[in-house]
Amino acid sequence: MTSKPSISVVTPLYNTSAYVSAFHARMSQTLQNITGSYEIIFVNDASPEDDRERVLALRATDPHLGLLDLPRNHGQHKAIFAGLRQTRGDLVFVLDADLEENPEWLPAYLEALHSHNASVVYGYQAARKGGLIEKCTGWLSYFVVNRLFKLPYRRNVVTATLMTREFTEALLASAEDRAVFSVACYRTGFPSAAVTVDKSHRGISSYSLPRRFAHFADYMVAATDRPLIWPMPIGFALCFCGAAFGLYALLHGGVNYYGRIITALVLFIGGLLMATLGTMGLYLASLLANTRPHSIARTYHAPASPLS
Repeated sequence: MTSKPSISVVTPLYNTSAYVSAFHARMSQTLQNITGSYEIIFVNDASPEDDRERVLALRATDPHLGLLDLPRNHGQHKAIFAGLRQTRGDLVFVLDADLEENPEWLPAYLEALHSHNASVVYGYQAARKGGLIEKCTGWLSYFVVNRLFKLPYRRNVVTATLMTREFTEALLASAEDRAVFSVACYRTGFPSAAVTVDKSHRGISSYSLPRRFAHFADYMVAATDRPLIWPMPIGFALCFCGAAFGLYALLHGGVNYYGRIITALVLFIGGLLMATLGTMGLYLASLLANTRPHSIARTYHAPASPLS
């Protein structure tokens, strides 16, 4: 039986062939300074570059490397979850392979994990790196999540995360098919700690504006069901405004009488339709809540005595 490594590293690959060798060298050196028992699992998310071939070449001389080859592109988050299912370590370290996130962060993460008695350690940037579009879209995303959806989610979180085996198993048990890695980690509710990191910036981001919007949509769907419920109170408010405006038009008449009545009808009927959509949203939110885990148990200490 293969002995269980103490640390597993998971990193997704997509258009990162230029960084594979450097990542392997730096990550391996960092791990060797901590333990001799480790594994590095590369997840090839159907990269169009030669990421796979480069990892296989390194694997020929390094028994610590593993390669999970996905047949098609699933996206970063699903690739991470696929890699997590292959891990065997007591601790699991997830990070990107493009070296914007430094392998040398691991010792600081380990220190935070032990000093705070945490199950998971996140990294976050004190100041977001990147160009104007990247900074603006990032700020807007966190504003919507924190202010409108009322989720206490830390700003500028990076992918790099250190987890215990206990946390990893709970995370895999609770993750949905369309799960976003950071949101799924937050939902577990395990004790956590945070480390301030200085993320590098490679220049032009591979995330286009449409891709950023798609990522935000996935994040919103994974994080909250509030947008399903909002149309109902907004619709009822429009119905009330339409009825009030119609009553005003009936009582005061005037040269714009028919125009006011039509405006009132449009407001009332539009509000009624929106309220109907909101009511349907309540049912959809209820169905969504039933498909997500109601609770996640950290441990269970069974009674010592048998039932008679």
